[in-house]
Amino acid sequence: MRRIVATLCVGILGLASGAVSAVTLLDDTRILFDRGSLGSREIYVTNIDGTNETNLTNNAVDDFSPSWSPDGSQIVFFSNRDGGDDLFIMDADGLNPINVTGPVTVAADADPSWSPDGTRIAFVAAFDVWVINVDGTGLVNLTTLTDNGAGDGLGTNSAWSPDSARIVFGSQRDGDWEIY
Repeated sequence: MRRIVATLCVGILGLASGAVSAVTLLDDTRILFDRGSLGSREIYVTNIDGTNETNLTNNAVDDFSPSWSPDGSQIVFFSNRDGGDDLFIMDADGLNPINVTGPVTVAADADPSWSPDGTRIAFVAAFDVWVINVDGTGLVNLTTLTDNGAGDGLGTNSAWSPDSARIVFGSQRDGDWEIY
């Protein structure tokens, strides 16, 4: 049901106000999303009914791929505000952004996912799935996926098991999209 609601929200928000990509729900009342064209995306939050839309980032850089922390108090996202696509964490009201990773790669980074216990974040960078502690320590590359020029090998959409012990992700490592 949540996937249906999120899909409907993407369609409604996208039709109403331009390109929308990442959309996540919190407690079935608030929607977190990014909107704008590549290079100038912003992060917004709105009520599930579309009221009280607020731009949380409102700057001249690219802020994208937002995701709520498990308790809803923080948001992880990517931004090029420091020159590369770095992983940031900010308060849920958009204040106090902190660069967690520094530049990991020059390749497109995306799909940050909080561990259910709120201590780690999985994300995709340079075709690989990475994990980092929320304090910026312990950066680990979990995969060695390669790009053959057609995007094959790309890891995407990482998600945690409920006990924060395992991560599932999609990849084209053998030419077809599969779950690992």
